[in-house]
Amino acid sequence: MLRSKIELLLKNPQWILVVYVLFAIAASLQDYFLTKTATESMGFYTHYNNYMIFKHSFFNLLSGENLYIHHYDRYIDLFKYSPAFALFFGGLAVLPDWLGLILWNVLNAVVLMWALYLVFPKDKKSTSILLLLVLIEALTSFQTHQSNGLMAGLIILGWRAMERQNLLAAAGFLMATVFIKIFGIVAFVMFLFYPNKLKSLAFSLVWFLILFFIPLVATNPETLWTQYENWGIMLANDHSASYGISVMGWLNSWFGLSQGKNVVLALGTAALIAPLIRFSEWKSQHFRLLYLSSLLIWVIIFNHKAESPTFVIAIAGAAIWFLLSRKNTFDILLIVVAVVFTSLSPSDIFPKMIRTDFFQPFVIKVIPMILIWIKINYELLTSTNLQQLTVEHSIIQDDTNIFP
Repeated sequence: MLRSKIELLLKNPQWILVVYVLFAIAASLQDYFLTKTATESMGFYTHYNNYMIFKHSFFNLLSGENLYIHHYDRYIDLFKYSPAFALFFGGLAVLPDWLGLILWNVLNAVVLMWALYLVFPKDKKSTSILLLLVLIEALTSFQTHQSNGLMAGLIILGWRAMERQNLLAAAGFLMATVFIKIFGIVAFVMFLFYPNKLKSLAFSLVWFLILFFIPLVATNPETLWTQYENWGIMLANDHSASYGISVMGWLNSWFGLSQGKNVVLALGTAALIAPLIRFSEWKSQHFRLLYLSSLLIWVIIFNHKAESPTFVIAIAGAAIWFLLSRKNTFDILLIVVAVVFTSLSPSDIFPKMIRTDFFQPFVIKVIPMILIWIKINYELLTSTNLQQLTVEHSIIQDDTNIFP
């Protein structure tokens, strides 16, 4: 009886979409009504500081102030996105904080769940499982009012647009990620899998020019160029500032390795690119979707600034891989470990002492993602007959046939 009810719920993913939106609204209102936090030397700040950074970036752009320095009179930390992002955030910045905050989180929720919904359009049950596996990390991202749900959604939508042969939209989705968080540029490697590469390059260039110059509607050319210079300086300094919840952070915490960030990144890049040598498998949709999974995890575990809310991107990749997998005992164990030690490790399910004295200093959150990424890469490099898997695997069949 219970099993039949669960099956019925899984075959109707629409209710999960409602949960995403409700979580986004609840997280927004919770932080809006919390008492401001006092800092020792910089006054009082809201519990939605990230949103305040984004909001004031728009007004800083209009006034010609340096976007990429501290503005302690308004918020803590630095604005790290592009001038184009600052401009587009103006649509929310002019609204009352409570409304802008809700709409911002709902935007992240809608783009993320829309993208996830389109990954397995032929199978509602798989879609439900995918949405549920990502839900906890999505809530973590909503609670910090960051752009990670939007980033994950745009990368996946870029893949989906490529599958539908809509290269203009694909280029637009992926270029938008670059102007939000610079690591989105890695996703452009997926264009290699598809025909009309020169057209893809042309569309990408057009979108780059549009997003690069569109802040001119709010500022002058000289100031805009200075903003880009300041952005570059900030990103360069930011690279050496921390290890993040990443492969580098794990190596530093467990083995005391404090040097060689660039070496680790280079090795990780080589491992990401290695499966591309299997040209014969590019025609397999299974291979392409598996590579998307690898990429979504890679941009987090090799990111020196990765923090807990960014893992909604990585868990999306892990969840897609799991639904593609044969679901043997080892695969099931990996996804369970990911849910427990990646998604739930920052939550109150674990005592605070365990979280602060074990999970955080030993960057436990990243370890399941590293293991799953290694497993994905192994499959990409060694699996055979992936084109046949595409035919047999009903959840990834699509109406579009890119490769004759």
